[in-house]
Amino acid sequence: MLVFNRVQHIPSFGRLHREFNELFDSFASSGAAAAPAFAPAMNVWEDEGHYVIEADVPGFRMTDIEVSVLGDEVTIKGARTGATPENATLLRRERRDGEFERTFTLPKALASDKVEATLNDGVLRVTLPLTPEAQPRRIEVKTNTN
Repeated sequence: MLVFNRVQHIPSFGRLHREFNELFDSFASSGAAAAPAFAPAMNVWEDEGHYVIEADVPGFRMTDIEVSVLGDEVTIKGARTGATPENATLLRRERRDGEFERTFTLPKALASDKVEATLNDGVLRVTLPLTPEAQPRRIEVKTNTN
């Protein structure tokens, strides 16, 4: 019978995933075109009459983020810079800094003049109303009485 007396620490999958991402980022940034430093996690969904995009952007201020709409495309840009105090020795850096840009092409036309964006508790929420032409319209069915 085989018995293990000592349990070895195995790195969590999340840590391993981060380390692989950092490795691939370092290869990409050593080439001609540098990869973005990071890209926040985003969710996109459609509700009645509008699309919603939510992005995790902790540590960002409203002035750090730009949202633009052109036709059926939405672009979200942002930048975050690290704040390591002067005369400090950095021992570990896990928070990613730099710029990001994400563009989404949505399947229906947007009412760009009615787009709203809010930033609360590190979550950016962009609400994108559909144009009236892009929204479903119920047609009344009439009887033909001759």
